[in-house]
Amino acid sequence: DPNRGVATMHLFLALDAKFISPPNSDDLEDQEIILLNQDGLEQALKAGEFKILAWTTVVALSLGYLAE
Repeated sequence: DPNRGVATMHLFLALDAKFISPPNSDDLEDQEIILLNQDGLEQALKAGEFKILAWTTVVALSLGYLAE
């Protein structure tokens, strides 16, 4: 509950990560996984495609880090 100060996020940027295999998430909620390159991420961020604040935050911070 973020109103009570218990909203904690652990954000990670995996540099030099390599795609090995699709995730096996059969016991998790249904999600659509879309692979984007850096330009695609920038466009999606500017277009407001990320509807959850945590995703918007991690993408914006990661793109800022990569721009340095």
